[in-house]
Amino acid sequence: MVSSHYSHAMGLADVPGTGAHFNWAEKSWLVAETVSKVSLGLIAADVSEIRHWMGVVFE
Repeated sequence: MVSSHYSHAMGLADVPGTGAHFNWAEKSWLVAETVSKVSLGLIAADVSEIRHWMGVVFE
């Protein structure tokens, strides 16, 4: 995921797990933070507004 609003990017993982998910390309992706050392599925509250994120899928 990328966000020009937050000037940030995060990974998405197609794996089972709890926490924040992002629905994109007909899948529910688990959020993977790229900067903070946190568990998969965790996202800081100050960057969590979904409307400011765009999914990008690489195949």
